[in-house]
Amino acid sequence: MNLFYLCLILSFTSMLMIRNKKIGLLITFILMIVPWCFQYQMTQDWDVNLLRWDFVNVNALVGLDGEDRQLEPFYVFILERCKFLGFFGFLILCGLLELIVIFTFIRKYVSPGYYWVAVFILMMKVNYGLLLINSNRQTLSVISIMLGVYFMLKCRIPRALADKSNLYILLTLFFFYAAPHIHSSAYISYMLIPVYMLLCYVKRPNRVLLLVIFNGLYVSRFFVDAGSYQFFASMYLDSLEMEGMDFFDKYLEGLDNDDLVSSRFNQLVEWSMMNSIILCLHKMSNAHRLFGFAWIISYILGGFLIHTLARITIYFYVFLLFVAPRVFEIITDKFDKRNTILISIYITMVVFFVNNFRVNMVENDEGRYYYRWHDFKTLFEAPEWL
Repeated sequence: MNLFYLCLILSFTSMLMIRNKKIGLLITFILMIVPWCFQYQMTQDWDVNLLRWDFVNVNALVGLDGEDRQLEPFYVFILERCKFLGFFGFLILCGLLELIVIFTFIRKYVSPGYYWVAVFILMMKVNYGLLLINSNRQTLSVISIMLGVYFMLKCRIPRALADKSNLYILLTLFFFYAAPHIHSSAYISYMLIPVYMLLCYVKRPNRVLLLVIFNGLYVSRFFVDAGSYQFFASMYLDSLEMEGMDFFDKYLEGLDNDDLVSSRFNQLVEWSMMNSIILCLHKMSNAHRLFGFAWIISYILGGFLIHTLARITIYFYVFLLFVAPRVFEIITDKFDKRNTILISIYITMVVFFVNNFRVNMVENDEGRYYYRWHDFKTLFEAPEWL
């Protein structure tokens, strides 16, 4: 059996069959080290990532992706510091760091009985786990934002110079500052800071009003030209007055009404998730409310995208991993576990994600990014250790 699929099966089995869910989660993430850290040429960006490594550490004379531009400075700094590890060692280190951060979030923000929901979404929705493995540079940027959010949630108004909140504030600022200097698309994630401050101020948001607003924005995607979103997004980028924005503008080219039809496949389940998050807000902590709003922002902004723009909103939609389990926990508390409605919800979710995985693992259209996983190879099969 393909080693990649064997790891997936054993991962889900560990969480579902082992009585101690925390041990099951740990085993799952140990198994996940195989695809995250030891994959060899499985990703679409493999050659690009190697080219970036050579560009920094081997003084390659070729231009990056055929473009006359420089890599973001903090990413260059990371590559230079990891030179002694070699390219493969760098990939292993990145994979371990990413898994540790995701593992920490799941342990902190997901109840043990719902660990499986987070991992299931992570590995069965290809624009989560497999995209994170593929997008080395942007994934490091995403992890930086996640760490920024982690410390931001710990921040309180400091009462003394030695107050830990001062350290948390500094760490929050550092990670939010570092992220766009790893991948310039992270500038858009700065929206999370005012959203969190607003959530702290508004303790009990009007759910009816939010349902009207967000469903109105959802419906607007079918009537408003995508170019208008591109216009406002460009205005937001220009307002930041930061370097690197000219290159970042290329991502906005992904806003296109032609993608609208092909993106409807996911709409029903994701629309239900959006409304479920809003309806469950009153039973959520500030952290889960932030995660929920972050995912809703990605859902609204990503209404016209299939390809490139999805890479921008990953800074928001990655938090579904930690709010979806909370939504299912609230639903479970409301309905008896033997209730037909609850069983139907779980079956619908499983079918949705499994079908998404199946559709995106074929060698055409979007699947061209992921079909290689059918023939899993490890670093140990490489002709030489880079």
